[in-house]
Amino acid sequence: MKGESQIHQEEINKQQNKAAHPYPLQRRRGNTATKSPGGNKDIFEVKEFADGTISRSHVSAVVKAAVKLGQRNKKQKSNLFEGDGKSINVQIGGIKIPKESRSHTLKCTLPHEVCNGSLGVALFVKDLSKDFKQDHEPTVHHYNELLSSNNSKSLVSEVIPLRGLKSEYQTFELKRRLSNKYDKFLADKRILHRLPLGKFFYNKRKIPIPVDMESKNLNEELKQALHTSILPLNHKGMSSILTVGSTAMKMEDVVDNVMKFIEIIKVKYPGGWKNVRSLHIKTESSPSIPLHVSTISG
Repeated sequence: MKGESQIHQEEINKQQNKAAHPYPLQRRRGNTATKSPGGNKDIFEVKEFADGTISRSHVSAVVKAAVKLGQRNKKQKSNLFEGDGKSINVQIGGIKIPKESRSHTLKCTLPHEVCNGSLGVALFVKDLSKDFKQDHEPTVHHYNELLSSNNSKSLVSEVIPLRGLKSEYQTFELKRRLSNKYDKFLADKRILHRLPLGKFFYNKRKIPIPVDMESKNLNEELKQALHTSILPLNHKGMSSILTVGSTAMKMEDVVDNVMKFIEIIKVKYPGGWKNVRSLHIKTESSPSIPLHVSTISG
């Protein structure tokens, strides 16, 4: 029988396999490309930034284009960044496959909170007792008190003990509902790989962010987690997607997050910037818009 840690990792791998690949580009006149989603012909300039220095104006233009395309078939709004929040993502593709034999994730702490705040945050916590038959309400009470004493109660909408997760969300449908219930999920790092989550969490890029519930500065620990997004990585060479914001956010805040993500991958992405084949911006309903495409051969 597969362990929970193995299942957790397999779900990350499945999410990477299903990651949307860049919309096919047709090269024309050197550095321009044509996209034709839904019969619409839009010209996007495909640029290469060999040194990783991508201008803020270029990032802003690409983010705005992705949001606009995502709303093309919907009722037009006066402000592209108002209304129901839909995720805005950065898709990254590498040139050479990392040598690591196992998949892992890259934590990216961004300047602005990436969830739109309309649904709130759930926190998975460690049970106080190992007895499975023990009522988990004392655990909920304990951690709510801990949050209150650290001026952090407003940061978390619901505390869910591991035992409560296992007993109350056993079916796929219940797990799907839970994944839709909150914008973001945090988890005590001591139980992160024991969480019996379904594919819905990974498909929606709602992988729980690990937090240290024993931190001496719990408030800061939680705030940092709310500004963190997860980039799944593996050794199979697939592209990966990280959420950098939502359409409910101000455009400048989304751009800030993208700029910070670029700085992070220069240092933490396997092989650094030289190993980045492409960066694309996409929303839940838009094609992938190229932000950077490298011409370096593999």
